[in-house]
Amino acid sequence: LAPFVYLSDECYNLLAIKFWIDLNEDIIKPHMLIAASNLQWRPESNQAFLLYLLEIFLCFLLVQKRATFKRHSTK
Repeated sequence: LAPFVYLSDECYNLLAIKFWIDLNEDIIKPHMLIAASNLQWRPESNQAFLLYLLEIFLCFLLVQKRATFKRHSTK
């Protein structure tokens, strides 16, 4: 089974990212800013929200939010 990661913005809009590689639990943690390239959008009729596929050739960057960004995002 390919793992899914579900992301949400402040308006509760959902985005699902489906990984075709094994996802280590240490990679993605709550309250991290995530940037990914090589995302491929593919329509799937059974999804109620956007679904993107993350293939094997990817660039994945995780950055911890700064204190000022945390203050603005919690308002």
